[in-house]
Amino acid sequence: MASKKPNLTVKSGFWIDPNHLPEEVRSDLMLELNDSGLDYEQQQALLTHANQIAQMPHTGDVPTAQQCDELKKLVTDVHRLQNCLNALSEATIATLEIHTREAAVLEDPYPFSYAILEKLGDIESDGILSESWDWINALGEAAEYALTQQSPSRQAKPKQARARSVVAELARYFIKMTGKAPPLDAASWFAGFAGRLAEHMQLEVGPRIVRSGIELVTEPQGKV
Repeated sequence: MASKKPNLTVKSGFWIDPNHLPEEVRSDLMLELNDSGLDYEQQQALLTHANQIAQMPHTGDVPTAQQCDELKKLVTDVHRLQNCLNALSEATIATLEIHTREAAVLEDPYPFSYAILEKLGDIESDGILSESWDWINALGEAAEYALTQQSPSRQAKPKQARARSVVAELARYFIKMTGKAPPLDAASWFAGFAGRLAEHMQLEVGPRIVRSGIELVTEPQGKV
């Protein structure tokens, strides 16, 4: 029996509003950038990136520890499915591929939904097992990476985690642009810039969040 597909979409449009930040917020951010040592083009690039960050989808208020548990389970299940595919005999592989290809050309009544039939009947496809393997591997690696970016603390609060990710994303972009990490000092321009952006997003960024957010993208494997 087919399972009902859950809502796995992220509520964020593919289109980014270039004028999302209010003028007052932009002005405040530009004031912070005056002490950054960045040239005008770099300042505008960081401001543009901040505008994009402000439109990042909210991941919800599920505790970080619970998210880590769910990601770990996903990784485990991915490995289990990989092992299952590895154990298939050549005969079973051939049988599955023959019947799935056949189903795509049968006349009504179809054994699958039309959406599934379209996928099965794609003449450019390498087959359901081959393509599934690629996507399963991608899913596993994505889940493992997401785990490295999360703090497993049972005391971690979702809003703090989100504020930390805002700082980390700003720091990541700054490093990509300049080749060096932004200042850790809570009195620095970077802390002021990140704090003002976070305030607009109804988040709080204190000294601890600034430091941990920067260390998230500078420490080995993204761990603090």
